[in-house]
Order: sequence, then structure tokens, then C-alpha cells
Amino acid sequence: DDLELTRRALRIAKFDKLIVAIFNIVVSVAPFASSFLGAAVFGLASSISLSLAATFGFTTLYAIQTLSSFVSAESSELLSTLPIAQDDFSLITLFSFIRSVDYMVVGSILSQVVLTAYLTGSPIATLIMLTASTMNALFAVTVALWFSRIFQKNRLRGGRSKANTVLRLVFVLMWGLLLVGVGFLFSIPWYIVPGLENTLLGVGHVSSLLFSLLYPFSTGIVIVDTVYSNVAFTTALLASAAMVGYALLAILAGKWSLGTVKRVSQGCGVKI
Repeated sequence: DDLELTRRALRIAKFDKLIVAIFNIVVSVAPFASSFLGAAVFGLASSISLSLAATFGFTTLYAIQTLSSFVSAESSELLSTLPIAQDDFSLITLFSFIRSVDYMVVGSILSQVVLTAYLTGSPIATLIMLTASTMNALFAVTVALWFSRIFQKNRLRGGRSKANTVLRLVFVLMWGLLLVGVGFLFSIPWYIVPGLENTLLGVGHVSSLLFSLLYPFSTGIVIVDTVYSNVAFTTALLASAAMVGYALLAILAGKWSLGTVKRVSQGCGVKI
């Protein structure tokens, strides 16, 4: 019957989410593998940066698949026929939004925070990693929500503007890079981490100053400076200032996402 079909669909959806979440955890843990697999060099800054970058990309790409239908005005039409108050309806919509990515977000945050706590033994570094992982999830979901709105608008218009064509191309390239990147996961500890670590922490290098301003490399530099205090003062200062700026940007991203979800709950999703 319909009830059994609904339950089966929910079980399948939960299983799919669990598989994707497990893969996302593997992606977040892989850059730290050098500390467990006997690599000659372990780079904390590069491991943290690569872990945040990888989970950002994968979470964004997955969320785009699940949020494209969420942002449409039609997604709220059925629920709006129920005899519930607007506040309750908004709460249901918010929970639906959270449930779309909850397994992935919680899994990646926990894995990154636990590994940082284990490898550094520093409460301050762990707190910084918790903040950075939360910011990373906010950025990923916000970008996915923004792309979803664009794709939904393009679908409703039935047209193909140059801007939307470019965005579709970027989306396809991102998926391609992700698939290629999976093949390099186990090469990270031996090939990518040592070189990136030297680039991030090289004293007097212009590249280290540039990377200290870029997300998520600034996070790795700040945590290493907190634990070992062997980072050049200028690099550490720039990275700390950049992290503060990204934290403010994450707050704005969170507010925008909540505002978008609220508009969806009011039947103001993407329309023609």
C-alpha cells in the first residue's frame, strides 16, 4: 500500500544518506593519513586545509542534488494545505532543510574535530577546528543553495542564457574534479601533504603570505601556530585576521540560508 511504499522510500533515502556520509568521512580523514601510515613527513596545516577543502567540495555537490527541488515554490504547496500554523510550517521546512545534509555535516565535523584533538592534544586547537568545520559546512550548504536556486530558475524559464551555461559547465567540471580527486586520496599523505606544508609554512615565502589569506589554508596555519608556535609572525597574523573575516562571512551565509528557507516555507520559492 501507499504507507509501505512511503516507508520503503524513506529507508532507501536514509541508506543512501548514510553511504554518502561515510564516504564524506573517508574524504575528511584521508589527508590526515600520513600520521598513521608512516609517511616521512606529517603536515598538520596541509592536512587540515585539504580535509576542509575536500569536504566542502563533496558536501556542496551532494547538497545541490538534494536542494534543487527544495527551493522551488511547488515544494511547499502540499504542506501548505495542512491545517497547521505558519510558524509550525516554517519549522517543518527548516527541519527538512537540515535533514537534507545532516549526516554529511555531522560526520565531517566530528571526524575533523576528533582527529585534531587526537593529533594536537590542544583544547584551543580543537575549538578552532570545531569553529572552522562548522564554517565550512555553512559555506558548502550556502553555495549549494545558491546554485540550486540558479538551476531551478533556469529550469522554469526553459531558456539557456550564457551565464547559466557557464554555471552548468562549472558544475560539471566540479563533479569531474571530484571524481578525479577520489583517485588521489591515497596519494595525499606521500605526495601532496609535504609539498603543501612547505608552501604554507615556508619562512619568507611570498606564497605562504598569499595562502594565509585564502580559505581554508588560513585555518591550518592558525592551528599550527597555536600548537607549535613555529609560524612566521606575519603569516600567523594574516591567517588569524583572515579567519576572523571568514567567520563573519559564515554568519552572513547562515543568515542568508535561513532567510531563503523561510521564504520557501512561505511559498516564495523560485518562480518564473
